[in-house]
Amino acid sequence: NPPNITGGYLLETNFKLNRYAESPSGFIPTFGYPIEIKSPKYATKEQVSYICKYYNEMIEAIRSEDGINARTKKHYTDYIDIDSFIYYYLCSELLFNHDAVFASFFMYKDKNAKMHCGPLWDFDLSLNTKVCFVKANGYNGFYVRESQEKDGSLMLFGQLYKHREYRQRLIEIFNTEILPIARSYYQENTLDSIHNVIETDLTINGLKWGYVLSHLYK
Repeated sequence: NPPNITGGYLLETNFKLNRYAESPSGFIPTFGYPIEIKSPKYATKEQVSYICKYYNEMIEAIRSEDGINARTKKHYTDYIDIDSFIYYYLCSELLFNHDAVFASFFMYKDKNAKMHCGPLWDFDLSLNTKVCFVKANGYNGFYVRESQEKDGSLMLFGQLYKHREYRQRLIEIFNTEILPIARSYYQENTLDSIHNVIETDLTINGLKWGYVLSHLYK
């Protein structure tokens, strides 16, 4: 074991059990899909035990009505860097990322630090690509936030949204950081030009990974 086992972790949630089974390190949380420990690749028993315990305590706090873990008496903000989870959520929601929380969902924890959300990864099932398993065309709701827990999945952002301080900070970040960028971007680009760029990238992505995704809904 390293002298300090509180950090150096990169975690990935993936609903595909075969991938979890093939992973050298990981754990089954109390709630949600299996977690692969991507780093350290070959975690020790003590490291797995530590990060599994931390993760479960974090989720218990998030799922509670008051945001406090009943056993540890810690608030969920004692466990997570709230801004990083909000940035991930906004990006996934605005881009209608079908995989959000289900697969290729990453979190990391440094030594003596809180859990952070990210990096962002794997957005091929976003922006209403026809390959999506959701009937996305015409969907007007908040897909990532409103998705319900089912089949063992944990809809983390719906749980976070019920907490007032999370909602307040989300609104603040959206209004002061995201909205100005979006307004500036759309002033300089038309929807058709944006669509053409995305469609080209979609084709290139399919060529790289050996499959073809249908074109975007307009």
